[in-house]
Amino acid sequence: MKPVTIRDLAEAAGTSIATVSRALSGAPKVGRETRSRIIHLAEELGYRSGNHRKTIGVVLPSVEVPRFDAYTATLQKALTLEIYRRGYRSIILSFEDIELLNETLVDGVLSFDFLGRIGRHWPHIKSLPLVCLNDLPNNLDQVYSVASDELQGMKLAVDYLVSRGHRRIGFLRYLSPKFWKDIRRQTGFLAAMREHRLESTAFVELYNTQSDYNALGALLDKNVTAIFAADGESSGARVQGILQQFGKRVPEDISIVGWESEQLSNFLRPRQTTLAQNFPKLAAESLNLLEHLMDGTPHQKNILVEYQLIERDSVAIL
Repeated sequence: MKPVTIRDLAEAAGTSIATVSRALSGAPKVGRETRSRIIHLAEELGYRSGNHRKTIGVVLPSVEVPRFDAYTATLQKALTLEIYRRGYRSIILSFEDIELLNETLVDGVLSFDFLGRIGRHWPHIKSLPLVCLNDLPNNLDQVYSVASDELQGMKLAVDYLVSRGHRRIGFLRYLSPKFWKDIRRQTGFLAAMREHRLESTAFVELYNTQSDYNALGALLDKNVTAIFAADGESSGARVQGILQQFGKRVPEDISIVGWESEQLSNFLRPRQTTLAQNFPKLAAESLNLLEHLMDGTPHQKNILVEYQLIERDSVAIL
């Protein structure tokens, strides 16, 4: 098939070649509606300039969840490094600004807005390849996911705690149903406890930003010896701080397993034992999958990436 030229695109858009060039390059003095129409036609006709470098759109988490700054920064860094290592360009935008993808020519999109909605609505937003990171896929519409394996991670951590003599274990989770990964983690926690026949001593407490003190107190009332802080990289530090308010020492009085944060976990006192997401592998697998989708390779599948347990000082041997 003959490649689509900029002249072909200008004729299809009913504009001059200069207008098409300005629209595709992001130059000013092109109306928003005209730019959007030209971009749509370029995607539809498969236009690519002779020196085209593929451009990847990266959708950040919604501003609804500002507490996940460390997670966002770490995953964004891993994605950016992988994108540029492969010779691509990137356009980074928040979920709230997703309509801006209609004003630039991108070849594929990576999203790590984790509230379970972008994959479901994507066919109504854009006709571009999309890979969701740590978010729900929509395989019926060819939207696939690369995610950390929450069930494997929780089994890894429960097995570790049980091997160190813990039997009464608490699980602290943010109550929002939007945080579907926390719900998956809870499912994995309860399943792992059942495998050890400890379902009667598996305790779950939900909290919001105003009730974490009370939820943690409820777990302490159940005489748990260890607690999972399940809702993100800063949760373990927050739990350690609240335990100090209760007069509890870590790990002498109670043990903690949190989620790894390179900015926090190794600098807490005691240093915190954590489950760590493999961010470089998440980034690499997501780009592998997106490249297949951009090339039109059929029969894709969702990918799970295993957690790693980082053993430090916050878990006692009973």
